[in-house]
Amino acid sequence: MITVAIAEDHQSLIDGIELLLKYEEEISIVGMANDGEELINIVRRKQPKVVLMDIRMPKIDGIAATHIIKKSFLIQK
Repeated sequence: MITVAIAEDHQSLIDGIELLLKYEEEISIVGMANDGEELINIVRRKQPKVVLMDIRMPKIDGIAATHIIKKSFLIQK
């Protein structure tokens, strides 16, 4: 199963992505966030394998959230 978290500050885009993915048997959406801060909390709790993220979001933008997630949750080689 591929677990996915979605982060986008426009709810209509989240709804569209969810609609595209929800019928895929091998994909499970484990969380949806409207800003980078929410996304980081979802990643901490749910540990998705894939994150679909907007770059421009309130509170913490997508680039900063990526750096935080990479530093905090990925195993460094």
